[in-house]
Amino acid sequence: MVCFGLDGKIRWRTRRDPYLCKGNTLLTGDGLLYQMDGATGELYIIDPSPEGFKALDKVKLLGGKEIWAPMALSDGYLVLRDQHRMKCVDVKPGR
Repeated sequence: MVCFGLDGKIRWRTRRDPYLCKGNTLLTGDGLLYQMDGATGELYIIDPSPEGFKALDKVKLLGGKEIWAPMALSDGYLVLRDQHRMKCVDVKPGR
């Protein structure tokens, strides 16, 4: 994951910690990023900041290796899938 400034210069990058390979990103209306690591099946909840990578939480939800399907968010429920299964996760604040 990489953060660019308005001048086009790199502000920060995660490199391999975490790698966040091949997964999808979903930006919510409240300013959070949901990032699926397509290689590990881990879902990251990220507070985007120009100061640096700030993961609020992470959880392993899927076990595949090619997890690149789009995620969907509705009324606090996040729907995600890999090649073999689909999950619906309650991501409402305070849960």
